Amino acid sequence: MIALRLREHLHLPAQATGALLGVDASTVSHATTLTAKLLASTGIPLPPAAPPPATLPRTPAELLDYAAAAGITLTIPGNGQTMPGHFRTRGQTRRHARS
Repeated sequence: MIALRLREHLHLPAQATGALLGVDASTVSHATTLTAKLLASTGIPLPPAAPPPATLPRTPAELLDYAAAAGITLTIPGNGQTMPGHFRTRGQTRRHARS
């Protein structure tokens, strides 16, 4: 469900979503397809999402900042997955403290 919401709301590619969640991009793609079909078949509407940010988060730090601004505590655990180069902040190793 988290992968589906990340992909639909923030338009994150499967590779970036997979890196955030610690799974392969193909797993993200498969899981989000199945989840969307299951939700559609139940007829249960999802709560409306907040409008996407004017500038989409491109790094983990930007994603954490966006979530914090919306009052959401989000942590990105170290998961051994390689973050795609275009999703990393050059030279930045910023970590957010857990609440």
